Amino acid sequence: MFTSKYAIIINNPTSVKMKRISTLIIVFMAMGFAFSVNAQEVNPDKKNKPALIVIDVQKVYFKKMDQSAVEIPIETINEATREFNEHQYPVIYVYHKNETPEKYEYIDEITVPEGATKVVKNYGNAFINTDLDSILKDLDCNTLFLCGLSATACVKATYLGAKELGYSTFLIKDANMSPDIEKTKKIEDKFNAMSLETVTSLLPKMK
Repeated sequence: MFTSKYAIIINNPTSVKMKRISTLIIVFMAMGFAFSVNAQEVNPDKKNKPALIVIDVQKVYFKKMDQSAVEIPIETINEATREFNEHQYPVIYVYHKNETPEKYEYIDEITVPEGATKVVKNYGNAFINTDLDSILKDLDCNTLFLCGLSATACVKATYLGAKELGYSTFLIKDANMSPDIEKTKKIEDKFNAMSLETVTSLLPKMK
């Protein structure tokens, strides 16, 4: 019967165990790499002053969203707002112009505090013909976290507009809505949306 040192290694339980350990190491390294990519521009060693931008969660537009997939985004937006308020970072509420007052307001599930910073826009990109950029510069904010609706329209357009202006910009995962949940997921995946847990862990390091 032919045997070789290679056959002995393959049948050696110790060798199998080492292979399993090697596999685990590779998995953990991949997880670490994924985290670094997800938090790509957030460097705790440099000054990153963040702002949360909530986009167009207004009654008139909210009803057009996929109603089977709004509960989690609403909860995530509210939690993100609490986290930013707790760390005393700016929260800016964006409104798309609408002539019907009762439909113009944000949905009841999201409370816009009295005196909150608001930006009213006429285009998908919240930076076009608004004072959003100057507000952020006055606040010394250079890192933006976006959420709201629609993921496939105004959130996407504002994200791209912010990147063009040089802001470090991130979508918050599970905090966006659109008429189609699958399209929302694709947008979040395409732009490497950051989980709220990751955002929460980064906020204290940005002081």
